Amino acid sequence: MRIRSLLSLAVFSVGALGLLAMVVDRERATREFLYNRLETRAQVIEESIAAVALPHLIDQSPLDKTTIDLLSKLPDVDYILISDREGAPLYANVAKPERYRTESAADRLPLLHEISEDGTTYGTIRLGLSLRKLHRGLRDIFTRSLLMAGLAIALLALVSWYLGALLGRQLDEFVGHLENTASPLPEEPPRLFRRSELARVLAAFKKQRARLEEEASLREGVERQKNDLTNMVIHDLKQPLTVLKTVLSTIAEPGASNSSGLGHNKALRMADKAVLRLKAMIEDMLQIARLNNTEAPLQKTRIPAADFLKECAEESALVVRHFGRIFKADVPAEAGALFVYGDRNMLRRLIGNLVMNAIEYSPEGTPVTLGLRVRGEARRMEIFVHDDGPGISAKHLDLLFNRYATSGQASSNVGLGLAFCKLTAERHDSTLTVESGNGRGTTFTLSMPAAGQPGPASTESAEAS
Repeated sequence: MRIRSLLSLAVFSVGALGLLAMVVDRERATREFLYNRLETRAQVIEESIAAVALPHLIDQSPLDKTTIDLLSKLPDVDYILISDREGAPLYANVAKPERYRTESAADRLPLLHEISEDGTTYGTIRLGLSLRKLHRGLRDIFTRSLLMAGLAIALLALVSWYLGALLGRQLDEFVGHLENTASPLPEEPPRLFRRSELARVLAAFKKQRARLEEEASLREGVERQKNDLTNMVIHDLKQPLTVLKTVLSTIAEPGASNSSGLGHNKALRMADKAVLRLKAMIEDMLQIARLNNTEAPLQKTRIPAADFLKECAEESALVVRHFGRIFKADVPAEAGALFVYGDRNMLRRLIGNLVMNAIEYSPEGTPVTLGLRVRGEARRMEIFVHDDGPGISAKHLDLLFNRYATSGQASSNVGLGLAFCKLTAERHDSTLTVESGNGRGTTFTLSMPAAGQPGPASTESAEAS
């Protein structure tokens, strides 16, 4: 059975029972009222007859029947019987009065009243009142009540059917939206139910659906990233492993180096590059996993900017020259008075990734520059890495810091390095930006708050210490 039918049946049943109960209660109250009124009337008649008959009964004189005859002609008075104390009849307005002495007809109300004074009984009055008019009135009232109740029940059934149909139609539409996940949920419930439970149900479903859609989107993104990672790792691992296999074969087989044109030194340099690539890929994955765990605090300390840049420059110079590029450092003298709060190892790794990225995308013999700038009153320190490579096209710039993304050029890395750099910058209350264009090189800039400036960085440092 559909919900609209159940609702209509429930409303109709409750309403019908209520109306029938009202009809029965009204009939009972009316019956009680009419009987009480009839008894009051009978009492008045009896007292009037007793007032007329008492003096004659005391004096044992003939009754004055004029007043009693008038009372016997009142509506609903069937009979009046008056007897003395011995039971001898003194007055009767009907023939054969003895048969009324024990009568208990269903359409009459027999009453017995003693005529007494000062505790002495002088006679009795038997009064019979007709109930036919009362019963007829009750039947009329009951019939009219039933007709009115029937009309009310019919109207109630119509209203309940309409409300059930209206609610059922809206619920059908609502359920249809829920069944069709591609269909958007209505912004608000129908006007009639805006303050009802349906509005709360709709709001709850909308929130739940939004959460499910967000989770589904996240799962799709994770699956897509996993597939991208798998494909890129397979592709990128294959190249250095092939190099290592070739180098090992060259070293292991006598005379193979001469036949292949590879000297032992050149083969070892190639193996060294391959190992560095594998190591960088593994470190990137581990560091990104650590940065994604926001509950794991970084080991932040107060770092002198000049010493930190000098340390990074020494490491970067060796790597840059090892790969045949020219290293340049641009650190102003004012850097000696600057400090930053940060995780030293994480920041060194960030600078190292930017330098390796510059080496990756710049030709041999071109410069790679590591430098520092101070933005005046803003008290922000900018560490930048610049290369004179071919640059990055505009369509790849927006996705550059996504995991597994690359600049679109031939690359030998998985695309995790810049994602790690971006996460590290965010955990240090810093920003990492890139400026590039086809044919004009690329500059990555890390903007950090200088030491002494209040902010989240100093808070996390205090916790770490």
